Amino acid sequence: MFHYNQIITLLNIFDDQIYTTLPEENISGTINSFISSETILKYFKTTEEFMFSLSIYIQTIIKERLEDPQNLLAYPLVRKIKSTKEGVEIIHDYKALQLYLHPYEKVTILNSFIKAVFVNALSKYNLKADILYDLLTQNSLYSCTPESLKATLGINYTNSMLKMRILDPVESAIHKLYQNGELPFYISITIEKSLFGSGGKIIGVNFETNNHLAVLRLARLRPYHIQFIIDKLIELLPFDYPFLEEGINQLDDKAIDTIYHMIRDIKLDPDYGKIETSTLIKYKLQHQYQITVPRFN
Repeated sequence: MFHYNQIITLLNIFDDQIYTTLPEENISGTINSFISSETILKYFKTTEEFMFSLSIYIQTIIKERLEDPQNLLAYPLVRKIKSTKEGVEIIHDYKALQLYLHPYEKVTILNSFIKAVFVNALSKYNLKADILYDLLTQNSLYSCTPESLKATLGINYTNSMLKMRILDPVESAIHKLYQNGELPFYISITIEKSLFGSGGKIIGVNFETNNHLAVLRLARLRPYHIQFIIDKLIELLPFDYPFLEEGINQLDDKAIDTIYHMIRDIKLDPDYGKIETSTLIKYKLQHQYQITVPRFN
């Protein structure tokens, strides 16, 4: 019997065997890959389970919107598969695979099976889950007012009940699907509250979509990112870096990636040059990540 968590397993094997070995350029327009039966069985119990998961994967279509909103391009992610007792040959469309691995704001990844899993899981919440799915898969970051969200999804709850009755349960349900392997992404929902009024009125809702392939990529980059960060801290904050390093090592991969880019691109910060670079970086680490340096008398 097929278990939905094979979708994540499929992405794991492809990330190991295909995605991380792509050439920078490709003239033929396709990427031919072969995964042996021996390798498949390191990830899957049977080759039949692998093939079932692959049958879902090959439904993926990559849609790219052009400058003219009436024009678009669509690519099948997989051109051809061939299975033998020795293994499976997979031929990806090169352009589609590049967009799949590195989507930008004009790229939409379509897969009817994955969408159905998402919609079915949220059916009990009485909202337009298909529209929510489209919003989340077309935008890695999506922000709106509570009023516009309710209108878009057909929600009748008051703003005060929105978080408890809809946002928290939906976020939890999607994360459970991701943990079980049924979806290749999870979402993080944050709310913005007014500084005025009793309890703080909800004035904004922010959705962030976290793709599994991005999660794998950040995990691979973590050692490099941490080494870069520590080298810079030793250079700029030689007396403080041991304490900062201890706090940084406890952060997740996404936070490490953000700190890496913050330090690497510190010259682009609006406060760069107004104070010492070391002071600016230390301030950001302390106030954005609560990484502190003890004071000694």
